[in-house]
Amino acid sequence: MIGEGDKLADRYTISGTHQQPFLGSPATGRRIHLAGITIVRIAGGKITERWAVTDQLSLLQQPGALPPQFSR
Repeated sequence: MIGEGDKLADRYTISGTHQQPFLGSPATGRRIHLAGITIVRIAGGKITERWAVTDQLSLLQQPGALPPQFSR
């Protein structure tokens, strides 16, 4: 996490095991990772704005929830 002025930013990775069906893709038992970045603006000790980006494409590709033409 880094901060400057009234903004803070962090980059994160969430990991888990694909144990349940996901968007039509049966459970694979494989590890799944989701990466993202969040930026917040703080005013008066509270978060007043938030921007977030996650790698949704990768999240769908890992368990095979996309048709083959969209996979790596």
